[in-house]
Amino acid sequence: MVTRIHKSVHLLDCLADKYDGDIGYTIPAENYQKGLKLSDFTWNHATLWAHKHGDNLTYLQARFQTDRIFEQMADLRSKFGDEIQFHFEYIKIQGEIVPASLPVVKYQSKERLYEIIQFCKTIEVEINDPHTYILGFGGYNMRMKELLKRKELNDPYNLLNPGKLPTAKEVQEFQL
Repeated sequence: MVTRIHKSVHLLDCLADKYDGDIGYTIPAENYQKGLKLSDFTWNHATLWAHKHGDNLTYLQARFQTDRIFEQMADLRSKFGDEIQFHFEYIKIQGEIVPASLPVVKYQSKERLYEIIQFCKTIEVEINDPHTYILGFGGYNMRMKELLKRKELNDPYNLLNPGKLPTAKEVQEFQL
């Protein structure tokens, strides 16, 4: 009897073959939640594992375009080689499954890191910069107007974390 799980595994194998991929680790259903779990490698656990095996590593928060993901990955690989190691997660945004990534980056300098970020923007890979504590400087797709309205409502005297929500002009100037 072919179960839904077996059918899904077969479809995954077909996709991996189609794109010259490799399935490096699987867990039989009967072993799920016993020992090492697949979730040990997701939602930034990959960055943690990378840090255990290498120095001078950091990461970015990226969102690729569903219909251009392989082109965008190839552009990054062509420009930066193995300086960037991809780690993908798929998230649902307004009903659409979107490839998000926490790529691990070999850190060389602040200038080099921001060169990578700028290149990502030129190929329309959205970046939220986890290397700043100021909201909005990490990526201006954070609904800043909504955040500012909520802050004014809940903190009219600007007592909580002053200076963490910059103006649109300040964000623009920072990103230049």
